[in-house]
Amino acid sequence: MKRRLTLVSTGDELLSGRTLNSHPAIVTQAVAPLGLQLSRVLMVGDDVRDIRDAVSAAVETSAAVLVGGGLGPTPDDVTRQGVAEALGRSLHMDPELADRIRRRAAERGQPVPAILDRQAMVIEGARILDNRVGSAPGQLVEAEGTAVFLLPGPPAEFEAVFRDHVLPWLREHLASEEALVERVLMTCGIPEVEIARSLEEAGLPVEGCSLSFRPAAGAVEVCFRAPGTLKERLEECTRKAGEVLGSCVYAEERIGLAEAVGRLLVREKRTVAVAESCTGGLLGALITEVSGSSRYFVGGIIAYSNEVKERHLGVPAEVLQKYGAVSAECAEAMAAGVRSRLSADVGVAITGIAGPTGGTAEKPVGLVFVAVADADGVLSVRRFFRGGRNTIRRWSAQTALDMVRRRLLGLEPEFRDRPLGSVGRG
Repeated sequence: MKRRLTLVSTGDELLSGRTLNSHPAIVTQAVAPLGLQLSRVLMVGDDVRDIRDAVSAAVETSAAVLVGGGLGPTPDDVTRQGVAEALGRSLHMDPELADRIRRRAAERGQPVPAILDRQAMVIEGARILDNRVGSAPGQLVEAEGTAVFLLPGPPAEFEAVFRDHVLPWLREHLASEEALVERVLMTCGIPEVEIARSLEEAGLPVEGCSLSFRPAAGAVEVCFRAPGTLKERLEECTRKAGEVLGSCVYAEERIGLAEAVGRLLVREKRTVAVAESCTGGLLGALITEVSGSSRYFVGGIIAYSNEVKERHLGVPAEVLQKYGAVSAECAEAMAAGVRSRLSADVGVAITGIAGPTGGTAEKPVGLVFVAVADADGVLSVRRFFRGGRNTIRRWSAQTALDMVRRRLLGLEPEFRDRPLGSVGRG
């Protein structure tokens, strides 16, 4: 029985580099627990012949072929035609589907141009796959022992149709008896290389378990996997890893640091306010991306200039004159000031030099101070982050969230040496 999975992503924008192809990551992460993996990933442009040839080749060797992109209403959306030719099937307009597409667009207050009817072109024998996120439905065509799925290209729509329709099919028809079980540890404030070294020194992972990392600025997902028959061994492996990584683990499920901090704030019945300089509102944005954050987020002040730091946060002029805006003293005054001015239980502040300009020999680009203030006082840390402007800003915001997390849990700030930051007490 064929068990190979092939992904064909279509679109001139992918080949030109204007758009990064996120389809492989979505599929790979979702099918791994089923004991499956992608055998091939093909990218082709918006050309009927190229799509036809790619799908034809994939069908010969694959149990399932996923074709992502090219299902929209514009003339360059030719995936349906290319797949139909590959399978030797005809295309026809489905009036009922066209009606449904028009109604859904109208309900969303969107224009309903005639070209939307292109999305109702259906391959002979196909089953329609509803798209709960967008207007372009997916399709499933089964031919010669292979299931060919057509999915819309935009990542959110691709993932919605994939999870709603493709993943259940794969689970029913192709999942291995040795389907993998996985456990994750979400970490922050510690780089991937140090995690790998620490786990290796502890003899992890144990035999039968695999280990992978998914790093991002300021956070790393640590994932252990093992066949279901080794579930107890997997649990023990994960438990030992948690002991090794200690307080750097902020969750044992796939959630962001902002959500984990939000849950702590709710549990402790505390509120938080932010004062930001070099991050320019990024910290507040991360916090408010979490649904329900209004329960604990009071607000924030973006204090880029010294005048705003003085007038709206109460930073003493002598602090700015003596120590400068990028200093532990300024960060501490900002944190205490925003906590007081916005009547929050916790105030957190960031000030630094995100670059690429503005650095000096004494205060280079990447130097950041983060402070947190609550009823017990004020604590600040000094960090030095390497990378581009966005990387420095992201690390700074993640560090601030971690400071709040540690303050709420009664933990000391983390002082490990790390490639992206050397630290010291401000």
